[in-house]
Amino acid sequence: MRPCSICFIIFGFVLSAFAAPLPVAEYCAEILTDSTYRPLLIKDLNEPIKEWNYPETYPAISKPEWVTKAKLDFPHDIECHSGRLEKHGCGNSSKWVRASSNSEPRRKLEWIEKMKLQGGVVWGPDSCVRNQWVLLNARESLKNFYGKIFDGVWIGEWNHGDRMYMEPMFPPMQYSYGAKLVGECTESIPALEYCVVGDKSIELHLTNSFENVPMPLLADINGEATTMDCEGLMRMEKSLEMDFGKKGKRELVHALEQDTCHVTSKVSKKIYIPIPRYIPSTSLKGISAKNLYGKIIPLVSKNALKCNFETIKRDIRFSARIVGPCDSLDLQKREKFNVFELRQVGEMRSYGRFISSGECVEMKDLLK
Repeated sequence: MRPCSICFIIFGFVLSAFAAPLPVAEYCAEILTDSTYRPLLIKDLNEPIKEWNYPETYPAISKPEWVTKAKLDFPHDIECHSGRLEKHGCGNSSKWVRASSNSEPRRKLEWIEKMKLQGGVVWGPDSCVRNQWVLLNARESLKNFYGKIFDGVWIGEWNHGDRMYMEPMFPPMQYSYGAKLVGECTESIPALEYCVVGDKSIELHLTNSFENVPMPLLADINGEATTMDCEGLMRMEKSLEMDFGKKGKRELVHALEQDTCHVTSKVSKKIYIPIPRYIPSTSLKGISAKNLYGKIIPLVSKNALKCNFETIKRDIRFSARIVGPCDSLDLQKREKFNVFELRQVGEMRSYGRFISSGECVEMKDLLK
């Protein structure tokens, strides 16, 4: 081999050694059935977008919306052949039917600074939308893959409305990343992340709420129906506690919802868990920031429904990670939790007549 060829090979190895590693997002596996599972995002990318090749403005008549997608290649047995998404090529030069003219009013295009996976569509093999992944004996089979990093591709693009009135198409952006499958989803894997303001007198601000936040049901009643009827009596009490170990448990939310008209209430079987975006220092007395950073804090959501003279109780356990001090972009509004976000009652009726839930549902914050 020629000396110059050896030099090029060595130079290539040196360059690869100094190449920036791919960012890594983390997922846990929610086991659905013996042969299906679903990967849930538990650590987002939060990586800066390196290039921004979009115009500063767009025609005011259009309303482009920023959408993101993630293409993943986790372990699977059978590729999905339904729910196929429209494929897009990076740098697509397709044109809309009519380009805009310079005389049309224009609006400033929002600048997106970071790559984020939360809230985006997930592609599986064969570019299909995946709500579940087929894998025989999923719980046992996946144990061979935990801790490994798989290929992922992040795609960000502007989704347009009416193509008849658009200027040339904005090309999508595309970046590779690593997708780490850390293990089966458990209550000890953090579903929330909070940052800290202060030192001895602290407050917490929510920075992330991941896909493994529990979405439990009150009861398996009425089969696949999403609601249950409560006749003449409905009282829902729910609370949220954060357990700081030796520093004790702190009650962050304690709310009451009840029917004051004693009619028929349609109650959602899905429990709306209270997730505070801001936790004030009054709830955290005696807890300092020291030794709190990086800790995983257990939470328990306690729910009790009195319906048809029976009581249904359901406790849900999950956890939050304290990531460190807040920066200016992390700060949430310093306001009390909105108790109306917890409402379980949808419609109400009496003798066939529909009644406004606003008239007959009383909501109380029991911590006031």
